[in-house]
Parts: sequence; C-alpha cells; structure tokens
Amino acid sequence: MNMAIEKNILFFFILLNTLIRLDNHIDDGK
Repeated sequence: MNMAIEKNILFFFILLNTLIRLDNHIDDGK
C-alpha cells in the first residue's frame, strides 16, 4: 500500500531536482 506513496515522493524529488538543474543552467547562461 505504501509503494504508491513512495513512488510519488520519488517522482516529486526527481521533478524538483530537474527544476533546480534547469534553474542553474539558466543562471549560468546569463
């Protein structure tokens, strides 16, 4: 039952990491 919640948390962390990396790339571009 907890597996779905864990998958959602993992997906959320990956999404957050991607957004942070994109943010850093944009900052580097300036």
